[in-house]
Amino acid sequence: MKKAYQYRYMNNDKWPNDINDPSKTISYEKIVTGSIFADKTPIYQLGIQSLPGTKFYLNGGVDPIIIGSTGIYELDLHDKATISSLRFAADSVKTIQNGFDNNTSFLIVDIIYEGEEE
Repeated sequence: MKKAYQYRYMNNDKWPNDINDPSKTISYEKIVTGSIFADKTPIYQLGIQSLPGTKFYLNGGVDPIIIGSTGIYELDLHDKATISSLRFAADSVKTIQNGFDNNTSFLIVDIIYEGEEE
């Protein structure tokens, strides 16, 4: 069954993704390693909003994908392929953290993934 989920990162460990479940707090380490996304795979559709120049990696890739000048990245695989892993570059996450101190940056990740029926 396909499900939707949104991750919101504003600064290291200061904003829980789910106020009712602090274990879902997104930390620098979880974003850089991609562990925060591990239980929401395979991913069929991905949307990212962040600073232009934010770098991320899909499926264990070594070459980053870089978000363009709009600050928006979208990928809809229409059930033809899936994303098995997602992680963000350490320098990009540091830039987001530094910008948050000035209220100028954030990271929002929207996914459609295969989840279990409830």
